[in-house]
Amino acid sequence: MKQVWDILRDAHAHSGRRLTLLLLLLIVTGLSDGVSMALLYPLLELIGVGSTPAANQGTIGTALHTFSATFGIQPTLTTISLLLVASFLVQAILITRQNWMLFNIQKKYVASWQQWLVSDFLGADWTHFASQKHGQLVNLVLVECPRLGSALFGILQLIVAGVVLCIYLAVAVFVSWKATLLLAVASLGLLAVGRPIRQRVRRYGRELAQINSDVATTLNEVLSGAKLIKANACEPKANALMTGQIERLRDNLTWSAFWPSTTRSGFEFLSIVIILLVVLYGFKVQHIFW
Repeated sequence: MKQVWDILRDAHAHSGRRLTLLLLLLIVTGLSDGVSMALLYPLLELIGVGSTPAANQGTIGTALHTFSATFGIQPTLTTISLLLVASFLVQAILITRQNWMLFNIQKKYVASWQQWLVSDFLGADWTHFASQKHGQLVNLVLVECPRLGSALFGILQLIVAGVVLCIYLAVAVFVSWKATLLLAVASLGLLAVGRPIRQRVRRYGRELAQINSDVATTLNEVLSGAKLIKANACEPKANALMTGQIERLRDNLTWSAFWPSTTRSGFEFLSIVIILLVVLYGFKVQHIFW
């Protein structure tokens, strides 16, 4: 968690108020998403899906009728449909703006780090510069800086998901707090099951930085000493050395990509099963849906 806050503070230092504006935009976008989802419920009621007696309208239904009475709008099928279309339009505009700011901040963050590293390398005294392996310097600029940008992008995406999740939870509690509680307990169980996999993925991520550095350094040394390698007929040894490094990189990248995708597909399947079970249990046994 400390690394997350460090990256956010560093990104704020590079981006200034643009990052703050982005976070505010994420909240507004999440609210618009929640409004769109909430409007689906009265629309379904008006077309006869899950309709309920007027005495048991529920929180969303009551809020809609209060809004209608306040502004003198009749909650008809046409009115709700127009409100829903307007809500989705606003949401699309906000998401487009949000995505532009998200990518712009990420790319500028990477570029600022690359520019700073190059400037720092060139500004160092010659003794220090000559003592460094050039492959490691190239790896820092071309590999590790984009990885830092990817980490920032992932954190911002996580914030987006967190905001949307909070809005969805609020709407879900309004609809049925009992069903929401059951889903929350099931979600915690899924997180507990996936914890060993997340730890393994983090380990691959930590190893990747060193492997990238080793590959870049070895490649730079092989290319720099190509004349000496050929003069001593050491091509097979140099090739074997590079092959070993590349295989390490391939193995790390394969597993670090495989585990998240497999976990995501497994979680999606289990989530659908859990949602169906909660809906059936709530409808048939507890009668917690209207």
